[in-house]
Amino acid sequence: MTSVGDLAAGLEPAAERHPAGKPLRLTHVTHWTLPKQETATIQLVQTLSALAELGVVVELLSPRRLWSRPRAPEQLRQALSAYYGAPCRFRARELPSRIPGLAGVSRLMHAGLAALGSNSGGADAVHTRDLEAAWLCLKAGRRVVFETYRLWTRRSAFHRNRLLRLAAQRGFLGIVLHSRYAADCYIADGVPAEKTRAIHNGFDPGPFALARTPPEARRALGFPEAPTVVFLGVIAAHKRIDLLLDAAGQTPEIRWILAGDSSLSEALPLVERARALPNVSFPGYVTGDRLASVLQAGDVLIIPPSADPLQRSGRTVMPLKVFQYLAAGRPILTGEVPDTAELLVQDRNCVRIPPDDLPALLENLRALFRDPARRERLGSAARRDAAALTWAARGEAFLAFLRERLGADR
Repeated sequence: MTSVGDLAAGLEPAAERHPAGKPLRLTHVTHWTLPKQETATIQLVQTLSALAELGVVVELLSPRRLWSRPRAPEQLRQALSAYYGAPCRFRARELPSRIPGLAGVSRLMHAGLAALGSNSGGADAVHTRDLEAAWLCLKAGRRVVFETYRLWTRRSAFHRNRLLRLAAQRGFLGIVLHSRYAADCYIADGVPAEKTRAIHNGFDPGPFALARTPPEARRALGFPEAPTVVFLGVIAAHKRIDLLLDAAGQTPEIRWILAGDSSLSEALPLVERARALPNVSFPGYVTGDRLASVLQAGDVLIIPPSADPLQRSGRTVMPLKVFQYLAAGRPILTGEVPDTAELLVQDRNCVRIPPDDLPALLENLRALFRDPARRERLGSAARRDAAALTWAARGEAFLAFLRERLGADR
Protein backbone atom coordinates (compact mmCIF):
# COMPACT_ATOMS: atom_id res chain seq x y z
CA MET A 1 0.00 0.00 0.00
CA THR A 2 1.28 3.50 -0.83
CA SER A 3 1.92 5.51 2.31
CA VAL A 4 1.51 9.22 2.85
CA GLY A 5 5.26 9.31 3.55
CA ASP A 6 5.98 7.82 0.15
CA LEU A 7 3.74 10.37 -1.51
CA ALA A 8 5.23 13.27 0.44
CA ALA A 9 8.63 12.39 -0.98
CA GLY A 10 7.56 14.22 -4.14
CA LEU A 11 7.12 17.57 -2.38
CA GLU A 12 10.64 18.90 -2.99
CA PRO A 13 10.45 22.14 -4.98
CA ALA A 14 11.90 22.33 -8.47
CA ALA A 15 12.91 25.77 -9.65
CA GLU A 16 13.03 24.75 -13.29
CA ARG A 17 10.69 21.82 -13.87
CA HIS A 18 10.88 21.71 -17.63
CA PRO A 19 14.39 22.45 -18.90
CA ALA A 20 14.83 22.86 -22.63
CA GLY A 21 15.02 19.56 -24.47
CA LYS A 22 13.33 17.52 -21.76
CA PRO A 23 9.81 16.13 -22.24
CA LEU A 24 6.98 17.95 -20.59
CA ARG A 25 5.54 16.04 -17.62
CA LEU A 26 1.85 16.11 -16.71
CA THR A 27 -0.06 14.50 -13.83
CA HIS A 28 -3.81 13.98 -14.17
CA VAL A 29 -5.93 13.60 -11.03
CA THR A 30 -9.39 12.03 -11.29
CA HIS A 31 -11.89 10.89 -8.66
CA TRP A 32 -13.22 8.21 -11.04
CA THR A 33 -12.36 4.59 -10.30
CA LEU A 34 -11.19 3.25 -13.66
CA PRO A 35 -12.14 1.77 -16.00
CA LYS A 36 -15.74 2.95 -15.82
CA GLN A 37 -18.70 3.13 -18.17
CA GLU A 38 -18.87 6.91 -18.04
CA THR A 39 -18.52 9.37 -20.93
CA ALA A 40 -16.21 11.61 -18.89
CA THR A 41 -13.73 8.76 -18.49
CA ILE A 42 -13.65 8.14 -22.25
CA GLN A 43 -12.74 11.79 -22.77
CA LEU A 44 -10.14 11.60 -20.01
CA VAL A 45 -8.35 8.47 -21.24
CA GLN A 46 -8.40 9.49 -24.90
CA THR A 47 -6.99 12.94 -24.10
CA LEU A 48 -4.18 11.53 -21.97
CA SER A 49 -3.41 8.95 -24.66
CA ALA A 50 -3.19 11.68 -27.29
CA LEU A 51 -0.82 13.71 -25.11
CA ALA A 52 1.35 10.66 -24.45
CA GLU A 53 1.55 9.99 -28.20
CA LEU A 54 2.91 13.53 -28.58
CA GLY A 55 5.75 12.79 -26.18
CA VAL A 56 4.28 14.18 -22.95
CA VAL A 57 5.20 12.07 -19.90
CA VAL A 58 1.77 11.51 -18.39
CA GLU A 59 0.83 9.99 -15.04
CA LEU A 60 -2.79 9.24 -14.13
CA LEU A 61 -3.77 9.15 -10.43
CA SER A 62 -7.09 7.43 -9.79
CA PRO A 63 -8.64 6.04 -6.57
CA ARG A 64 -9.04 2.50 -5.31
CA ARG A 65 -10.78 1.11 -2.25
CA LEU A 66 -8.88 1.86 0.90
CA TRP A 67 -8.37 -1.80 1.83
CA SER A 68 -8.14 -3.35 -1.66
CA ARG A 69 -5.02 -4.75 -3.25
CA PRO A 70 -3.46 -2.21 -5.65
CA ARG A 71 -3.03 -3.11 -9.29
CA ALA A 72 0.46 -2.77 -10.68
CA PRO A 73 0.80 0.31 -12.95
CA GLU A 74 1.30 -1.83 -16.06
CA GLN A 75 -1.68 -4.03 -15.18
CA LEU A 76 -3.87 -0.96 -14.77
CA ARG A 77 -2.57 0.58 -17.99
CA GLN A 78 -3.39 -2.58 -19.94
CA ALA A 79 -6.88 -2.70 -18.42
CA LEU A 80 -7.53 0.87 -19.53
CA SER A 81 -6.18 0.21 -23.02
CA ALA A 82 -8.40 -2.85 -23.48
CA TYR A 83 -11.52 -1.13 -22.11
CA TYR A 84 -11.23 2.18 -23.96
CA GLY A 85 -9.52 1.00 -27.15
CA ALA A 86 -6.73 3.55 -26.73
CA PRO A 87 -2.93 3.09 -26.67
CA CYS A 88 -2.69 4.43 -23.08
CA ARG A 89 1.08 4.89 -23.26
CA PHE A 90 1.10 6.63 -19.91
CA ARG A 91 1.68 5.58 -16.33
CA ALA A 92 -1.43 4.82 -14.29
CA ARG A 93 -1.34 4.67 -10.52
CA GLU A 94 -4.05 4.02 -7.93
CA LEU A 95 -4.18 5.80 -4.57
CA PRO A 96 -5.90 4.20 -1.53
CA SER A 97 -8.63 6.80 -1.14
CA ARG A 98 -12.06 5.35 -1.91
CA ILE A 99 -14.40 4.59 0.98
CA PRO A 100 -17.71 3.07 -0.23
CA GLY A 101 -20.71 5.06 0.92
CA LEU A 102 -18.66 8.18 1.65
CA ALA A 103 -18.29 9.83 -1.73
CA GLY A 104 -17.54 13.33 -0.46
CA VAL A 105 -14.95 12.14 2.04
CA SER A 106 -13.39 9.90 -0.60
CA ARG A 107 -13.02 12.77 -3.06
CA LEU A 108 -11.31 14.97 -0.47
CA MET A 109 -9.05 12.15 0.63
CA HIS A 110 -8.09 11.36 -2.94
CA ALA A 111 -7.46 15.03 -3.73
CA GLY A 112 -5.23 15.33 -0.66
CA LEU A 113 -3.17 12.24 -1.46
CA ALA A 114 -2.89 13.31 -5.08
CA ALA A 115 -1.69 16.77 -4.03
CA LEU A 116 1.06 15.14 -2.01
CA GLY A 117 2.04 12.69 -4.73
CA SER A 118 1.46 14.75 -7.87
CA ASN A 119 5.09 15.85 -8.17
CA SER A 120 6.73 12.50 -7.45
CA GLY A 121 7.84 12.40 -11.09
CA GLY A 122 8.80 16.07 -11.29
CA ALA A 123 5.55 17.06 -13.00
CA ASP A 124 5.41 20.43 -14.74
CA ALA A 125 1.67 20.69 -14.12
CA VAL A 126 -1.40 18.95 -12.74
CA HIS A 127 -4.46 18.53 -14.95
CA THR A 128 -7.84 17.78 -13.34
CA ARG A 129 -11.59 18.10 -13.69
CA ASP A 130 -12.07 17.96 -9.90
CA LEU A 131 -12.36 21.23 -8.00
CA GLU A 132 -11.10 19.64 -4.77
CA ALA A 133 -7.97 18.37 -6.49
CA ALA A 134 -7.38 21.73 -8.18
CA TRP A 135 -7.52 23.63 -4.88
CA LEU A 136 -5.38 21.22 -2.88
CA CYS A 137 -2.76 20.84 -5.62
CA LEU A 138 -2.45 24.63 -5.82
CA LYS A 139 -2.06 24.80 -2.03
CA ALA A 140 0.70 22.17 -2.31
CA GLY A 141 2.60 24.42 -4.73
CA ARG A 142 1.62 22.69 -7.97
CA ARG A 143 0.77 24.41 -11.23
CA VAL A 144 -2.74 23.44 -12.30
CA VAL A 145 -4.81 23.30 -15.48
CA PHE A 146 -8.49 22.87 -14.67
CA GLU A 147 -10.95 21.44 -17.20
CA THR A 148 -14.73 21.41 -17.19
CA TYR A 149 -17.79 21.45 -19.43
CA ARG A 150 -19.98 22.89 -16.67
CA LEU A 151 -20.96 26.53 -16.53
CA TRP A 152 -19.94 26.85 -12.88
CA THR A 153 -19.83 30.65 -13.05
CA ARG A 154 -23.50 30.76 -14.12
CA ARG A 155 -24.85 28.50 -11.36
CA SER A 156 -24.70 31.02 -8.51
CA ALA A 157 -22.67 33.90 -7.09
CA PHE A 158 -21.04 31.39 -4.73
CA HIS A 159 -19.82 29.20 -7.59
CA ARG A 160 -18.70 32.21 -9.63
CA ASN A 161 -16.68 33.63 -6.74
CA ARG A 162 -15.17 30.22 -6.05
CA LEU A 163 -13.99 29.89 -9.66
CA LEU A 164 -12.66 33.44 -9.74
CA ARG A 165 -10.69 32.80 -6.55
CA LEU A 166 -9.33 29.60 -8.09
CA ALA A 167 -8.29 31.43 -11.27
CA ALA A 168 -6.48 34.09 -9.19
CA GLN A 169 -4.34 31.58 -7.29
CA ARG A 170 -0.61 31.52 -7.84
CA GLY A 171 0.18 28.52 -10.02
CA PHE A 172 -3.23 28.41 -11.72
CA LEU A 173 -2.30 28.08 -15.39
CA GLY A 174 -5.71 28.13 -17.00
CA ILE A 175 -9.07 26.53 -17.60
CA VAL A 176 -10.01 24.35 -20.57
CA LEU A 177 -13.62 24.36 -21.77
CA HIS A 178 -15.22 22.13 -24.37
CA SER A 179 -16.90 24.85 -26.43
CA ARG A 180 -16.30 28.47 -27.36
CA TYR A 181 -19.70 29.28 -25.91
CA ALA A 182 -18.58 28.07 -22.47
CA ALA A 183 -15.23 29.85 -22.75
CA ASP A 184 -16.98 33.12 -23.62
CA CYS A 185 -19.24 32.70 -20.58
CA TYR A 186 -16.24 32.28 -18.26
CA ILE A 187 -14.47 35.29 -19.75
CA ALA A 188 -17.63 37.40 -19.41
CA ASP A 189 -17.88 36.35 -15.76
CA GLY A 190 -14.35 37.48 -14.96
CA VAL A 191 -11.87 34.69 -15.73
CA PRO A 192 -8.89 36.23 -17.58
CA ALA A 193 -9.15 35.57 -21.30
CA GLU A 194 -5.51 34.49 -21.54
CA LYS A 195 -6.20 31.75 -18.98
CA THR A 196 -9.26 30.47 -20.84
CA ARG A 197 -9.23 28.17 -23.86
CA ALA A 198 -11.92 26.27 -25.75
CA ILE A 199 -10.55 22.91 -26.86
CA HIS A 200 -13.03 20.60 -28.53
CA ASN A 201 -13.19 16.92 -27.74
CA GLY A 202 -12.74 14.37 -30.50
CA PHE A 203 -13.31 10.86 -31.81
CA ASP A 204 -11.25 7.80 -32.66
CA PRO A 205 -11.15 7.51 -36.47
CA GLY A 206 -10.23 3.81 -36.43
CA PRO A 207 -13.76 2.36 -36.02
CA PHE A 208 -15.11 4.74 -38.69
CA ALA A 209 -12.50 3.84 -41.32
CA LEU A 210 -14.93 1.41 -43.00
CA ALA A 211 -17.69 3.53 -44.52
CA ARG A 212 -21.03 1.73 -44.82
CA THR A 213 -24.37 2.83 -46.24
CA PRO A 214 -27.25 2.65 -43.76
CA PRO A 215 -28.65 -0.58 -45.29
CA GLU A 216 -25.17 -2.17 -45.23
CA ALA A 217 -24.70 -1.29 -41.57
CA ARG A 218 -28.19 -2.54 -40.68
CA ARG A 219 -27.53 -5.87 -42.37
CA ALA A 220 -24.19 -6.24 -40.58
CA LEU A 221 -25.92 -5.68 -37.22
CA GLY A 222 -29.03 -7.71 -37.95
CA PHE A 223 -31.27 -4.66 -37.64
CA PRO A 224 -34.58 -4.56 -39.55
CA GLU A 225 -34.48 -2.82 -42.91
CA ALA A 226 -36.51 0.34 -42.35
CA PRO A 227 -36.03 4.11 -42.21
CA THR A 228 -33.97 4.47 -39.04
CA VAL A 229 -33.18 7.17 -36.48
CA VAL A 230 -30.33 6.56 -34.00
CA PHE A 231 -29.64 8.16 -30.63
CA LEU A 232 -26.42 7.46 -28.74
CA GLY A 233 -26.04 8.33 -25.07
CA VAL A 234 -27.27 7.84 -21.54
CA ILE A 235 -30.83 6.56 -21.31
CA ALA A 236 -32.11 8.93 -18.63
CA ALA A 237 -34.89 11.47 -18.11
CA HIS A 238 -32.51 14.46 -17.95
CA LYS A 239 -31.41 13.66 -21.51
CA ARG A 240 -35.06 14.16 -22.64
CA ILE A 241 -35.44 10.61 -23.93
CA ASP A 242 -39.15 11.15 -23.30
CA LEU A 243 -39.18 13.59 -26.22
CA LEU A 244 -37.76 10.90 -28.50
CA LEU A 245 -40.36 8.41 -27.30
CA ASP A 246 -43.09 10.99 -27.99
CA ALA A 247 -41.78 11.27 -31.55
CA ALA A 248 -41.46 7.50 -31.94
CA GLY A 249 -45.09 7.07 -30.91
CA GLN A 250 -46.16 9.27 -33.80
CA THR A 251 -43.84 7.77 -36.45
CA PRO A 252 -44.57 4.02 -36.56
CA GLU A 253 -43.01 3.88 -40.03
CA ILE A 254 -39.58 4.84 -38.60
CA ARG A 255 -37.30 2.56 -36.57
CA TRP A 256 -35.82 4.24 -33.46
CA ILE A 257 -32.54 2.85 -32.09
CA LEU A 258 -31.67 4.27 -28.64
CA ALA A 259 -28.13 3.07 -27.91
CA GLY A 260 -26.82 3.46 -24.37
CA ASP A 261 -26.93 1.82 -20.97
CA SER A 262 -30.60 1.07 -20.30
CA SER A 263 -30.05 -0.99 -17.14
CA LEU A 264 -29.79 1.92 -14.68
CA SER A 265 -32.73 2.61 -12.37
CA GLU A 266 -33.34 6.01 -13.97
CA ALA A 267 -33.71 4.30 -17.36
CA LEU A 268 -36.30 1.75 -16.27
CA PRO A 269 -39.43 3.98 -16.58
CA LEU A 270 -38.36 4.95 -20.10
CA VAL A 271 -37.68 1.35 -21.10
CA GLU A 272 -41.03 0.32 -19.63
CA ARG A 273 -42.81 3.04 -21.62
CA ALA A 274 -41.04 1.91 -24.81
CA ARG A 275 -42.47 -1.60 -24.45
CA ALA A 276 -45.65 -0.27 -26.03
CA LEU A 277 -43.69 1.04 -29.03
CA PRO A 278 -42.69 -1.82 -31.38
CA ASN A 279 -40.54 0.54 -33.46
CA VAL A 280 -38.16 1.34 -30.55
CA SER A 281 -35.21 -0.82 -29.50
CA PHE A 282 -32.37 -0.49 -26.97
CA PRO A 283 -29.16 -2.24 -28.12
CA GLY A 284 -27.40 -1.29 -24.88
CA TYR A 285 -24.05 0.37 -24.26
CA VAL A 286 -21.84 0.28 -27.36
CA THR A 287 -18.20 1.13 -27.94
CA GLY A 288 -15.54 0.82 -30.64
CA ASP A 289 -16.46 -0.84 -33.92
CA ARG A 290 -20.00 -1.62 -32.78
CA LEU A 291 -20.60 2.01 -31.83
CA ALA A 292 -19.53 3.11 -35.31
CA SER A 293 -21.75 0.47 -36.96
CA VAL A 294 -24.79 1.45 -34.89
CA LEU A 295 -24.39 5.10 -35.89
CA GLN A 296 -23.87 4.16 -39.53
CA ALA A 297 -27.10 2.14 -39.37
CA GLY A 298 -29.04 5.38 -38.95
CA ASP A 299 -30.41 7.38 -41.85
CA VAL A 300 -30.63 10.26 -39.37
CA LEU A 301 -28.82 10.76 -36.05
CA ILE A 302 -30.59 12.71 -33.34
CA ILE A 303 -29.60 14.73 -30.29
CA PRO A 304 -32.75 15.28 -28.20
CA PRO A 305 -33.70 18.81 -29.27
CA SER A 306 -34.12 20.28 -25.81
CA ALA A 307 -32.74 23.28 -23.92
CA ASP A 308 -33.14 21.55 -20.56
CA PRO A 309 -29.52 20.37 -20.04
CA LEU A 310 -28.26 23.92 -20.54
CA GLN A 311 -31.01 25.93 -18.84
CA ARG A 312 -31.92 23.70 -15.89
CA SER A 313 -28.53 22.20 -15.10
CA GLY A 314 -26.52 25.36 -15.68
CA ARG A 315 -24.04 23.60 -17.91
CA THR A 316 -23.11 23.29 -21.54
CA VAL A 317 -22.46 19.82 -22.76
CA MET A 318 -21.08 19.88 -26.32
CA PRO A 319 -21.72 16.13 -25.96
CA LEU A 320 -19.17 13.60 -27.10
CA LYS A 321 -21.77 12.19 -29.46
CA VAL A 322 -21.42 15.33 -31.62
CA PHE A 323 -17.98 14.17 -32.77
CA GLN A 324 -19.03 10.55 -33.24
CA TYR A 325 -22.14 11.61 -35.17
CA LEU A 326 -20.08 13.78 -37.51
CA ALA A 327 -17.61 10.94 -38.05
CA ALA A 328 -20.44 8.57 -39.00
CA GLY A 329 -21.30 10.81 -41.94
CA ARG A 330 -25.03 11.09 -41.34
CA PRO A 331 -27.35 14.12 -41.14
CA ILE A 332 -27.91 15.27 -37.56
CA LEU A 333 -31.18 16.56 -36.14
CA THR A 334 -30.65 18.74 -33.07
CA GLY A 335 -32.06 21.66 -31.12
CA GLU A 336 -31.19 25.30 -31.60
CA VAL A 337 -29.00 25.62 -28.49
CA PRO A 338 -25.80 27.69 -28.24
CA ASP A 339 -23.23 25.15 -27.08
CA THR A 340 -23.32 23.03 -30.26
CA ALA A 341 -23.75 25.87 -32.75
CA GLU A 342 -20.02 26.24 -33.45
CA LEU A 343 -19.82 22.70 -34.89
CA LEU A 344 -23.36 21.83 -35.94
CA VAL A 345 -24.28 24.32 -38.64
CA GLN A 346 -27.80 24.59 -40.00
CA ASP A 347 -28.18 23.04 -43.46
CA ARG A 348 -24.45 22.32 -43.69
CA ASN A 349 -24.16 19.17 -41.56
CA CYS A 350 -27.38 19.24 -39.56
CA VAL A 351 -30.92 20.45 -39.15
CA ARG A 352 -31.44 22.71 -36.11
CA ILE A 353 -34.97 23.13 -34.79
CA PRO A 354 -36.64 25.05 -31.96
CA PRO A 355 -35.94 23.20 -28.70
CA ASP A 356 -38.66 21.23 -26.91
CA ASP A 357 -41.00 21.51 -29.90
CA LEU A 358 -42.43 18.11 -30.81
CA PRO A 359 -44.35 19.29 -33.93
CA ALA A 360 -41.14 20.86 -35.29
CA LEU A 361 -39.23 17.65 -34.55
CA LEU A 362 -41.77 15.55 -36.46
CA GLU A 363 -42.04 17.97 -39.38
CA ASN A 364 -38.27 18.24 -39.90
CA LEU A 365 -37.64 14.53 -39.42
CA ARG A 366 -40.25 13.58 -42.01
CA ALA A 367 -38.85 16.21 -44.38
CA LEU A 368 -35.40 14.61 -44.11
CA PHE A 369 -36.77 11.17 -44.91
CA ARG A 370 -38.55 12.55 -47.97
CA ASP A 371 -35.29 14.01 -49.31
CA PRO A 372 -32.47 11.44 -49.69
CA ALA A 373 -30.33 13.91 -51.68
CA ARG A 374 -30.36 16.34 -48.74
CA ARG A 375 -29.49 13.56 -46.32
CA GLU A 376 -26.51 12.63 -48.50
CA ARG A 377 -25.35 16.24 -48.75
CA LEU A 378 -25.57 16.85 -44.99
CA GLY A 379 -23.92 13.52 -44.19
CA SER A 380 -21.02 14.11 -46.57
CA ALA A 381 -20.36 17.53 -45.03
CA ALA A 382 -20.48 16.01 -41.54
CA ARG A 383 -17.82 13.46 -42.49
CA ARG A 384 -15.58 16.18 -43.93
CA ASP A 385 -16.00 18.35 -40.85
CA ALA A 386 -15.06 15.45 -38.58
CA ALA A 387 -11.62 15.09 -40.17
CA ALA A 388 -10.19 17.90 -38.01
CA LEU A 389 -11.86 16.76 -34.79
CA THR A 390 -9.88 13.68 -33.77
CA TRP A 391 -8.43 12.97 -30.33
CA ALA A 392 -4.99 13.53 -31.85
CA ALA A 393 -6.03 17.05 -32.87
CA ARG A 394 -7.30 17.69 -29.34
CA GLY A 395 -3.99 16.53 -27.90
CA GLU A 396 -2.09 18.97 -30.09
CA ALA A 397 -4.35 21.89 -29.12
CA PHE A 398 -4.13 20.99 -25.42
CA LEU A 399 -0.35 20.70 -25.54
CA ALA A 400 -0.03 24.07 -27.28
CA PHE A 401 -2.15 25.73 -24.56
CA LEU A 402 -0.18 24.02 -21.80
CA ARG A 403 3.15 25.15 -23.24
CA GLU A 404 1.83 28.67 -23.69
CA ARG A 405 0.63 28.90 -20.10
CA LEU A 406 3.79 27.32 -18.64
CA GLY A 407 5.84 29.88 -20.56
CA ALA A 408 3.70 32.70 -19.20
CA ASP A 409 3.95 31.30 -15.66
CA ARG A 410 7.74 31.33 -15.79
